[in-house]
Amino acid sequence: MTAKKHYLLNHGCFLNSTNKKIVVNLATGDILNLITQELKTRYSPETQKIVLEESSNLLPDLVFQEMLQRQQ
Repeated sequence: MTAKKHYLLNHGCFLNSTNKKIVVNLATGDILNLITQELKTRYSPETQKIVLEESSNLLPDLVFQEMLQRQQ
């Protein structure tokens, strides 16, 4: 049995060596700041709203609510 080993990549994310996927902790403030900053600088308010609505089923409720608050 292979032991799981995590390689830290950046604050709030790491590489899972078992399946070679990057795991991101969306509850990390830095990650949420980055996402909301990108949304605000790249997209119109209408597009931001659409993106958040479509993402609502992919994100945990707590993270989704936090992103909505940051958009305001």
